[in-house]
Amino acid sequence: MKTFPHLSDEQLADEIVTWAGRLAAGEAEQSALLADFDRREAWAGPGLLSCAHWLAWRTGLSPGAARERVRVARALGDLPHVEQAYSAGRLSFSQVRAVTRVASSADEHTWVDVARHATGGQLERLVRGCAARDGTSRTRRIRKRRRTGCARPRRMPKMAASS
Repeated sequence: MKTFPHLSDEQLADEIVTWAGRLAAGEAEQSALLADFDRREAWAGPGLLSCAHWLAWRTGLSPGAARERVRVARALGDLPHVEQAYSAGRLSFSQVRAVTRVASSADEHTWVDVARHATGGQLERLVRGCAARDGTSRTRRIRKRRRTGCARPRRMPKMAASS
């Protein structure tokens, strides 16, 4: 394992935080690429059911994680302030994932401010509370996901064994 004896504890902490921002900025770029890829339907091909299905296949993500990546990439197109903060590395994917569930163009500035002072877990709890207050049920979210093409890919039928 690589060690960093030349760095003080404070310098090591600073490097960890700096790299977190760099990773977030890289993930934001990947989200922009993914949104364009999805818009073009460049993922379409034999046996591929959705952009999320393609992403899971090509990157090794779980189907659920791939669906969330596609959902977030799509949502960022309508949330330029969130996208800007993400691209600058000021928000993590966990924070952006939570914010994109509830933010609108009218209140995204507020959500970015909240996100900058909360962890991803804290935001998830806040978003769940907002969804419960607004009457957003799990069933409604699933229906919306299906309408927007983020539904879980259907299982492929088993092929009969040839004799």
